[in-house]
Amino acid sequence: MMNLPPELIGDIVVFLDKDIHALYSCALVCHTFHNAATPLLYKRIHVSPPKVGLAWQVVEDTLGRKPFAASRLPSHRAYVEEFTLNGYITKIRPSRQTPIPIIDRIPEALQLWPNVQAVTLAPQKATGPALLNIVKALRCCPSLRSVTVNEFAMDDDIMPDLAKLIHLRELTLLHPTRALFMVLCSWISKLEDTLLSLHLLGNCGSLTPGILRIVTPHLSNIQSLSLGLSYALADMDIFACLSQLPQLRSLRLRYYRQYRGFPSGLMLPALRQFTVLHTPLFCKEDASALSTWIRRISQSSPLETLQTISSENSCPSLCFDGLISHLASQHRRTLLAIQMPKAYARGPALRTLLNKCTALQRFSLTVAFSTLKAFPTMTDACAELNTVTFDVCDHPRLVIEKKDAQKVLERVPQLRYVTVNGVSWKVRVSFMNACMLDCIVFLSF
Repeated sequence: MMNLPPELIGDIVVFLDKDIHALYSCALVCHTFHNAATPLLYKRIHVSPPKVGLAWQVVEDTLGRKPFAASRLPSHRAYVEEFTLNGYITKIRPSRQTPIPIIDRIPEALQLWPNVQAVTLAPQKATGPALLNIVKALRCCPSLRSVTVNEFAMDDDIMPDLAKLIHLRELTLLHPTRALFMVLCSWISKLEDTLLSLHLLGNCGSLTPGILRIVTPHLSNIQSLSLGLSYALADMDIFACLSQLPQLRSLRLRYYRQYRGFPSGLMLPALRQFTVLHTPLFCKEDASALSTWIRRISQSSPLETLQTISSENSCPSLCFDGLISHLASQHRRTLLAIQMPKAYARGPALRTLLNKCTALQRFSLTVAFSTLKAFPTMTDACAELNTVTFDVCDHPRLVIEKKDAQKVLERVPQLRYVTVNGVSWKVRVSFMNACMLDCIVFLSF
């Protein structure tokens, strides 16, 4: 190992990115491994005070225990690029004799890290002035480009300082509050020239049509947009907003069924990725309404990825043959992925999809056992298909064995991942071109 060139060691260590314990072990091997592992070890700093007791009692800021302490050393400061704070932020320490907790050292650390680009403040509970001091310190971060905050960082005391952050490229707001929307319009107007991604996630009940109409003109450069659930917004309000975003490439919306007509004429010429979150669907009318809604939004787009996410896994699998046939016809040249695990597809619809969408790389659908058996005969036109996921609705306890997976992969050699009812098989290709199977996931029933 000592004779390996540093470049090769760097390529090896990069596979351990986000594994703090493995990176720490690598840093102790030798100087070469230390130089390769140290930038990754301090790239992401994560602080999460536990729930039990006060923060000053159970969280110590000592070298050698947490990367946060060592990241403030002069030799490590330049490596920090991302900072995340969650967990439980409690009251201030009771006396000056108590050691300073990590929470109170975060503002100073943010000013010491010259290259921090992304900050996430999403505690599960917060009391005291700690969050306010952290938000004030963010104004001293010259490289800051991405900010994520939840409702605990959006109260009346913090919002004035949070709204002073400028030059952001990405802004994510989890469960935005009324206090946020009071200043959101003026804040977005300051970010108009730089902001590329805006994500309003979770409960967005305070987002009204009036606020959306005021904010939309300042989102002309937005490429990625997410809107959470707000029953105050109708489809016509959302469609009117989207029609003013010509550069939008990624869209994430929360759907709920509305018994009114759809606006027409929506054009999203740059949309590539579309994610839909929805409540459980229980009848074919619900599935038809969702399919129509998706088609209206994506009809003019070069769609590459479509994903639907249900809020519950226990809902029935309804037929989406109409939407799948539409995708095969309207987006056959651009479609790369379909992630609709609760959407039932009959054999003819799946065959049409695979025959027309020659660039398709992965899909996740619910099928019947007869369709699963016929699947290998449908893939002649899909040379790029590498990942398939099936839920078998009429055999929910079906477990695919190694010999069965081997037969599928022999008939569809381009596949690399096959999943059936939660059991996944991964293909490993050796240097001798021999294919071996590994069972990487098994879910017991």
